[in-house]
Amino acid sequence: MRESFSKSGSDDLDMENIRSRISSLYEKNSELKNKIGEYTQASSQGSLSQTVYAREILELSNNLGLLDLLDIKLTYEAIESIGLEFLKQQSTGEQTTDSMVPMESVGPKEVTSTESKTPPQSPPPSSPSIAKPQMSESEAIQSIGIYLETLESELIPFGLHTFGKSPENDSALTTAEKVVEANPGLSVSDVLNRLNISGDHELESLFWALEGRYILPSEGNDPIRSPDSIPTGRNFYGLSPGKMPTPAAWELGQLAADELIKKYRSEKGEYPQKVAIVLWAVESLRSEGVTEATILALIGVEPTWYPSGTVSGFKVI
Repeated sequence: MRESFSKSGSDDLDMENIRSRISSLYEKNSELKNKIGEYTQASSQGSLSQTVYAREILELSNNLGLLDLLDIKLTYEAIESIGLEFLKQQSTGEQTTDSMVPMESVGPKEVTSTESKTPPQSPPPSSPSIAKPQMSESEAIQSIGIYLETLESELIPFGLHTFGKSPENDSALTTAEKVVEANPGLSVSDVLNRLNISGDHELESLFWALEGRYILPSEGNDPIRSPDSIPTGRNFYGLSPGKMPTPAAWELGQLAADELIKKYRSEKGEYPQKVAIVLWAVESLRSEGVTEATILALIGVEPTWYPSGTVSGFKVI
C-alpha cells in the first residue's frame, strides 16, 4: 500500500513526518545496497550464501516497489532456484488476470464426468498467455545496484569524500550518530574523534607508502557497517571475524547441521556422541562462516547481530 502525505495539522508536524519517511526509505535503500555488496562478494567466491542474499535482495526490492519501477521480470529458472514464492504467486495472478473468458462460454454448461474429475491446470511457463520474464538473478540484481548507485550520487547529503580532509561540523556529527545507531556498543565521542583524525592519517599513510614503509591494517567497508574502518588511511583486509557468521551463513549452517545429524541417524540409528569439524581460514572467508555457523547450531546456540551486521552475542536455541 502506498502512503500519501497528509495536509492536515501543522506544517512543522508535516515536515517531521516527511523527514521521518525519507529517513526510513534511505535506511532501507542502504540496507539493500549492503546486501548487494554481500551478494557480489559471495558470488565472486562461489559461496552458497549468494542464493540467500539473492532472495533477500529481490524480496526487499519488491517491498520497496523497485521491481515494478525498474520493470524487472525474472526468468522462471531464477524464480524457482532462489525460491521466490511471492513472484510465483504474482505469476499465477497474472495468468488469472490475463486469461479472458469468451462471451459465448458464459452461462449454463453441461459438465461431463471427465471434466468433473479433472482439476483445472495452470498453463506451463512456455504458455503464450504469460509474459515471458527476461532477466536472470544476477542481471536483476545488477540493475537494482546501478539504480541505487545513481540515486546515491544524486542524494549524498555532504558530497563525496575529499582525500586527506576529515569531515567537519554537521557532517562529522551526523556520520558519528549514524555509526553509533548501527553499532550500539560505541560512543559518539569516540567515533567523532576517529573521524577527526582520518584526514591527517590518510596523508601520512600515503607518504609512508611512497617510502615503502609499513601501513597499519584495518577492516574495510563504510564506517556505518564497519566502524573499525575508521580512522581511514589504513591497509584494508577482507576477512572480518566480528561479522562471522553472517545471517545468510547462519541460515545455511543450520541446514548443514540438520543434514549432518539426519544422515548419521539414518546410517547408525542413533544420535552421534561426538562431532568433529575441520576449520579452514580460506573456507571461512569464502563461505562467510557457514562452517562456524554449523558448529554453533550443533551446540545449540544462535548468534545475534547489531544492525551493522557485527555479531553482538549468542542465545540458547
